Amino acid sequence: MSTSPFRLGPPHWGRPLAVIATAAAATLLTGCGAGWEHEDRITSFSVEADLAESGTLTMTEAITYDFGVEPSAGLAREIPTTAGDGWLLRRTLDVDVVDVESPSGAPAEIEERSESHGHLNLGIGDSANEVTGEHTYVLTYTVDGAVTTEDAHEELYWDFVGTQWGIPINDPDVVLTAPAIDDVVCVSGEEGESARSCHSVTVDADSVTMTEPRLPAGQGITARVNLPAGSVDVTEPSYRMRPLPLWVTPSGIASLLAALVFVPLWLRAASAVGTRLDRLGRSVDPTAVSPAAAGLLTTNEKIRPEHLMGMLVDLEERGALVSRPHPDDANDWVFEPVPAHGVPLSRAEELFVAAMFRDGACDLASIQETLTAARIRQIREALVRELQHAGFAHRSLVRYLAAGLALVMLFAVVIPLPIIGEFADGALTGLHMAALFIVNFTLFISLISFVPIGATRKGRKAKLSLSAATNDPDLPASYLLSAGDAERLSGIGGALRFASDPDFHRRWNSTLQVPIRSANPSASSGGSGGGTSVGGGGGGGGGGRR
Repeated sequence: MSTSPFRLGPPHWGRPLAVIATAAAATLLTGCGAGWEHEDRITSFSVEADLAESGTLTMTEAITYDFGVEPSAGLAREIPTTAGDGWLLRRTLDVDVVDVESPSGAPAEIEERSESHGHLNLGIGDSANEVTGEHTYVLTYTVDGAVTTEDAHEELYWDFVGTQWGIPINDPDVVLTAPAIDDVVCVSGEEGESARSCHSVTVDADSVTMTEPRLPAGQGITARVNLPAGSVDVTEPSYRMRPLPLWVTPSGIASLLAALVFVPLWLRAASAVGTRLDRLGRSVDPTAVSPAAAGLLTTNEKIRPEHLMGMLVDLEERGALVSRPHPDDANDWVFEPVPAHGVPLSRAEELFVAAMFRDGACDLASIQETLTAARIRQIREALVRELQHAGFAHRSLVRYLAAGLALVMLFAVVIPLPIIGEFADGALTGLHMAALFIVNFTLFISLISFVPIGATRKGRKAKLSLSAATNDPDLPASYLLSAGDAERLSGIGGALRFASDPDFHRRWNSTLQVPIRSANPSASSGGSGGGTSVGGGGGGGGGGRR
């Protein structure tokens, strides 16, 4: 990790949340909002830009920076060296720093200079002679390649005040002079914003003045200046690969790769431990509940066509209905209720039978009309209650409390990240934070298995027992069907031949697929057009204290 006194790059994404967390802690501990530390700010940002006939843009920035009482080595400034918004290629800008001075007497040497991620990074000041309070720095540099030819005119599309300053800017103003100016579109705000015009724009024949009373952190001023054709020389543009974002660093990439390797290893180990815990002690008989309820247990309470097929087989095995081949369709069957059968039915079975035989005997065509999504949803809810009554699933109140606990745990995963980013003081990039989030979220997923939301420990044991019992020749056909093991029924005969009819199975699944999808509980974005948007031109960048 670099020991440079500079803090280059855009502001920490976690700063706003960290400030909120700090304020809340201060209020709770002291009973008031006092004790806020001084926040850096720019009290004045004046830009004088001169576009020569040669096409060279000379930028003079007078930046008055208030460091407060915390000593700093000076000012950090990042100047972009590419322009355009191409996905793969960016136009190259030739940036040359001419002069840096400080009218307020602060050290103004360029102590550090480097180029990376498409930015020229300058460290202005003296790390051995730190400053506090308010100081002014005047930076002059030239840019070649800023002007482009668009249709029948030349154009300067430039971010005169960049969006990468992580602090508020008071009284920003820009004055641009050029050989001639036809039209100016000026916008201010956050990067990508295009609907907010600048506060004040004054255009003359060869100059334009743009001002804002104040720019909050992360906001800038961008202008699209149309120039008469031939008024300035336009050099042939050169291009290079689009630079990686500032937050892409070798250590960040290594952290993210390490996190991605950690996730499957940890989840596999956690799953193995959970499975061993579920297998401890006595096994649980899955036939303690109906075949459809047992099948629901294996699919995390999502109802499937095979569950209803298992219920159908179970009802015929118990004598509540009979089946026979369809007289007019070789791939269909007819089902009829047995009058006064005397078979006790569960609530789910009552709902199923009432829908199936609403008009008497039924086939797939009539089942499609009567087994609606609403009725299947009622059947599913009744099966869930059956699992709860058997102790295989947690009851509703427990689930609500568990959902609240899971939400608290999720906040416990997310909230510390911006606080960590703030205390890291710039050492952590977005990739580091992404790696931390992945690790934290993986731990959250592991812990959530102990939160009583779905199946109970008894239910998980029953699920394991059912999975093992599918190889048991004595397991009833209805349970095999509900567990999704229809292939084992190929040899079944007698009155239950429909259960081993693959064509009937496919038509059954196809018939019920749509209403079942609607019955199960289920868990857009806009675009942007062209035009002038903040941060969309060349130049800009940002900086901050060292």
